[in-house]
Amino acid sequence: MLSALIPALLPYFMGVPATPKPVLMAMGWTIIILTPLTVFLVCWRVAEPAHVKVSRQVPLIEGLRHVGRNGPMVRVLAIVLIVTGGEAFRNALSLFFMRDYIGVTGVGMLYLYYFAAGLIAIPGWLWLGRQMGKHKAFAICMTAAAGLSTIAFFLVPGQTQIFTMMFVAKGLCFGGLQFLPLAMLADVVDVDTARSKGKRAGTFFAISGMTTKLATAFGTGISLNVVAFFGFNPAPGVVNGVDEMWWLAFAYAVIPSIFFLAALYLTWTYPLTAARQKRLQGLIERRNTRLAQEAAINRSAD
Repeated sequence: MLSALIPALLPYFMGVPATPKPVLMAMGWTIIILTPLTVFLVCWRVAEPAHVKVSRQVPLIEGLRHVGRNGPMVRVLAIVLIVTGGEAFRNALSLFFMRDYIGVTGVGMLYLYYFAAGLIAIPGWLWLGRQMGKHKAFAICMTAAAGLSTIAFFLVPGQTQIFTMMFVAKGLCFGGLQFLPLAMLADVVDVDTARSKGKRAGTFFAISGMTTKLATAFGTGISLNVVAFFGFNPAPGVVNGVDEMWWLAFAYAVIPSIFFLAALYLTWTYPLTAARQKRLQGLIERRNTRLAQEAAINRSAD
């Protein structure tokens, strides 16, 4: 939200135009100032879980084998790879589609509305996940995002108001696309804990983060090369033809929807239901209680 807000506010507070150099400098200083403050806030306010001595430490190679045999984990990684790749594919083209096809001005403020809508919607998506299951809520979120993206293909240049409303509505889906997979991943950790008797949430989230970054890189690179292959040139002053603009609209609106539909089946048939998750948590809690009692007995014996 700050990165979207900086180009809009820079001319008012610093009296300089929102050209790339001052915008990037302002973003860089924002990161330099806020990073230590936010890290301090996390270290101060986010509590560590209660320490329970596990029965054994899981070696790295064995741990990776556990990850590979963890069906829900593999499913979540596949979903994250496909959905993040589709979002990156669309995001890389959104500026060109808004500016060159629809004719939107003030793109920075539109992104601010987009990310603000996503932030506001996160509690709602998490609530829906608690009510009907996180995977089903995520499937609904993907369906809505795919539908909104596809409708954008049928817009014509100049329909800026309709596109703005649709873009903000897509921002509501952005919150679910970002956070529901993380909520599903947190449940997957319990499957590993129950099987391996280890506590390796950090490993699972690190693998998920690596998958997300790879999907973002591939989705961005592929999308830009696709529109370049069909002749679209985003350079200022270049007039693209009807065919080039059609392919830009198709790549922006339709291809990401195909990504989402490909992940829809994997998400809707996700095996880790709330009932199974509850049983796993009960097993882990009983094991932790037993280990704590054994530790207390050993301390008293010593």
